[in-house]
Amino acid sequence: MYSSGPVSYRRLTLSACLLSLFLISWLYLPATRLTRQQLSTALASHKNPFASSSSAATTTAQQDYEHTKARVELVVSSVKAENTSWITDNFPHYPAHIYVADDPHAPLTVKHNIGHESTVYLTYGLNLPSRRRSSPAMETLEIPRTKILICRYIIDNYHKLPDVVIFIHGRRYQWHNEDPLYDGIPVLRKFRIPYVLSHGFATLRCSWLLGCPQEMRPNLEAAARWDDPAADQRLKTEAAYAKAYTQLFPGQPIPESVGVHCGAQFAATRERILNRTLDDYKSYRQWLWSTELTDEFSGRVMEYSWHQILGQPAVDCPNAGTCFCAKFGLCDLNCEEHGCKGRYFFNFGELPAKWPEEGTGQNGWPDRFWHLYDV
Repeated sequence: MYSSGPVSYRRLTLSACLLSLFLISWLYLPATRLTRQQLSTALASHKNPFASSSSAATTTAQQDYEHTKARVELVVSSVKAENTSWITDNFPHYPAHIYVADDPHAPLTVKHNIGHESTVYLTYGLNLPSRRRSSPAMETLEIPRTKILICRYIIDNYHKLPDVVIFIHGRRYQWHNEDPLYDGIPVLRKFRIPYVLSHGFATLRCSWLLGCPQEMRPNLEAAARWDDPAADQRLKTEAAYAKAYTQLFPGQPIPESVGVHCGAQFAATRERILNRTLDDYKSYRQWLWSTELTDEFSGRVMEYSWHQILGQPAVDCPNAGTCFCAKFGLCDLNCEEHGCKGRYFFNFGELPAKWPEEGTGQNGWPDRFWHLYDV
């Protein structure tokens, strides 16, 4: 009982400091103003409302893992320049297969580096230096690189798959990560393993931009546009996709439209993966090795084919609010069908090198605290 005085004094001092900080922010930093409710909640709990969303001590993913006891593994598509320690440091309970696409001497790598992440996923799938160079803009992005990796992982581990496999990229901060600051850590922390177990497949996104509700309308008759320098990228992609679909899914009708969350990061259960034969996955890898499409276009084809390979309809775009609640446990968001307030700020490209310490609020990238006032 004798400690009540000093403790109260410390609490008053802490509250006074927090109040001063928020008042200064309110007066001099209008771009980061908080609502009265946010300010009251922060003061009452002595929490800093500007704290990163990745600082939570207890994670949904960890709780799910301990509750379900499901065997979950990560398959990571990376290159030598990327620091992937954030994965093993933050998710030690998930065995991680980290493929290094541009290092032939790495413990895990791939024969070819065509189609971005897909070869890695297929192998538990990887990519090596391509005989065809994609555009400079696309070379800095993740989507094409994972194709070979997916193929390799699945082929190498087809008879010893875990309950759930999560396919991700090696870079922590990426423009398509479903987080206010594009941080991969909170995405994986919140991701619900029971959701994957019950649905069989799940992307690591909910916002419709990009990829939903319709990314393309495949058109075989548009094939002539492929060599037309005046044709836009979408038309070329639709032509390439239509032709590739007949090779990847022989005998199946070409879908009228295709849509799924962008980014080529997703999870699938063992059962969904095994619904396709080992020879099927080998055929996908062979297509990646032999296609005349550039890495950019073969990457796009596979990015919008994986969900169908793994048993989803051609258009797989659930309501964003329902998705955030069921997939990430975020059930009190202000949502419309296509997205939720304060969750995702669209800007296409490679994030600044020292993001988020540097580069926020510049060149189209959001202010560091934008999600606090977009409510």
